[in-house]
Amino acid sequence: ETHRFGRARDAVSTITRLIREGEVVVQEFVPEIVADGEWSLVFIDRQLSHAVKKSPGSGDFRVQMELGGSAEAATAPAALVDEARAILGKVDGDLLYARVDLVTRAQGVMLMELELIEPHLFLVSAAGSSRRFAEAIVRRVEVTSGT
Repeated sequence: ETHRFGRARDAVSTITRLIREGEVVVQEFVPEIVADGEWSLVFIDRQLSHAVKKSPGSGDFRVQMELGGSAEAATAPAALVDEARAILGKVDGDLLYARVDLVTRAQGVMLMELELIEPHLFLVSAAGSSRRFAEAIVRRVEVTSGT
């Protein structure tokens, strides 16, 4: 149920229907996603584990793989990593993992999503990331169980 509308009045009936069915998120269309893609930076224990660059399928604007988008392992530019770290610095508490989705715009870096309960961490995209994630889980289990 992801839609793109050219004019607000075109969106009224669809958004009205969606509101009747449940929760709705409305956000600005970001053309840079189509032109340049979107970055997902995955942190485990607040340390950068890996990054992927997501791109929409041909003729589409959505980057989700199930909708024709793609995600390729890539090295995120240092400025994006710094921005993601600054964003995570504003989150209190112990974070097993976080996914910071960013887009570079003419005005600067834009946070698209900060996923703290996201099941898709692109672990298959980076060697060793599954091991890092498992080790972080084990550390928490050991602390909780006192071993």
